[in-house]
Amino acid sequence: SFVPDLIVSMSSQMWLHLQTDESVGSVGFKVNYKEIEKESCGDPGTPLYGIREGDGFSNRDVLRFEC
Repeated sequence: SFVPDLIVSMSSQMWLHLQTDESVGSVGFKVNYKEIEKESCGDPGTPLYGIREGDGFSNRDVLRFEC
């Protein structure tokens, strides 16, 4: 009934335990994942109705956001 916050693994493995209380009948779970480079923060996206300056996501890169 809800989407959890971002989950990050700093190793080469990640285990997720998904469990339902059976209150909703459905087919199952859907999980999207993205691999990012080590020393990278990943792409935080662009704010809705905003702008982003910068496109580096590595350690010490600087991004600027404006609404």
